[in-house]
Amino acid sequence: MRTERSSGRAYADLLDPEGADTARRNDLVRRAWGEWLDEHEWDRFITLTFPTSPSEASARRRFEGWIARVAARAGHDIRWFRMTEHVPYHQRHVHALLSGSGELADELLQRLWGKGRCKFEVYDRTLGGAYYITKAVGRSSADYDVDSVPWTRRADGPCNRTAA
Repeated sequence: MRTERSSGRAYADLLDPEGADTARRNDLVRRAWGEWLDEHEWDRFITLTFPTSPSEASARRRFEGWIARVAARAGHDIRWFRMTEHVPYHQRHVHALLSGSGELADELLQRLWGKGRCKFEVYDRTLGGAYYITKAVGRSSADYDVDSVPWTRRADGPCNRTAA
């Protein structure tokens, strides 16, 4: 008698029910972050690399320093969400969504980043960047954060900052 294999997930549930619960929880958290991020207006989807693979804390500090320099050049706060990934066989790198950086030239952002590569793309909501950027949520090798300026939701959907 031949039985049909329903899915790899079903077998994983049998072999490691606790792991399956964690995977489901991570999927829910990823989706929630993606939905929340998708409600915002973003200028750019960016990828930043380092010349060497820094520690998680060092990568975080370098990004935060870069954002401070970008905000200083822009003359106002830059809204952001950052995901730092360290995938086996690859160097640590940062994906981020930025809002408030649209008037700044890519060349300036590259110069402010310094060493390492930068890839800047105009944010297009239809490409799913708000969901893609959350793909590593739940992995032990991922570190993510969002800026600390308070957010409010406008009546038409996108969010804006409130005055502090």
